[in-house]
Amino acid sequence: RLYRETLLYGRGGSVEEQGRYCEIITRECERLSQLVDRVREASRIERGQKQYHLSEGDLAATVSGTVEAYAKYLARQGFSVETKLSPALPPVRFDPDGITEAVLNLLDNAAKYSGTSRDVSVRLYPRGGQIVVEVEDHGIGIPGSESKKIFEQFYRARETSGKGGY
Repeated sequence: RLYRETLLYGRGGSVEEQGRYCEIITRECERLSQLVDRVREASRIERGQKQYHLSEGDLAATVSGTVEAYAKYLARQGFSVETKLSPALPPVRFDPDGITEAVLNLLDNAAKYSGTSRDVSVRLYPRGGQIVVEVEDHGIGIPGSESKKIFEQFYRARETSGKGGY
């Protein structure tokens, strides 16, 4: 809002500065739009109105593509992402967008709460007739006393104040 007001009242400085202000305004508008979309999506899930589009496919390819794209972002922050995807997974029915969103959320949380560690592992493997997706970091963890609460709506562990997210 400050950048918008600066431009609105003619105090934007040079054309280059005005351009930078417009870029910041655009970036923040996009970020806020994404945040609103996430809240709306969470509301649909809570009301049982989320539509998943399941189709049979290669789960490893979806997870791999998601990790590859986000690993570049994490690398700029000094993270190393190790990926171990089982080569012998059967085709499964899943929602590619849902899986991508889940893996991105887990990777984002790993980065936020990793503390000084910069190592993240992603694993995908079959176990007992199911396919398991794991994202592991070596950060602060979740206290045992709070582990059952993590699936409560908007719950955030006490030691994570100021980290953001939803």
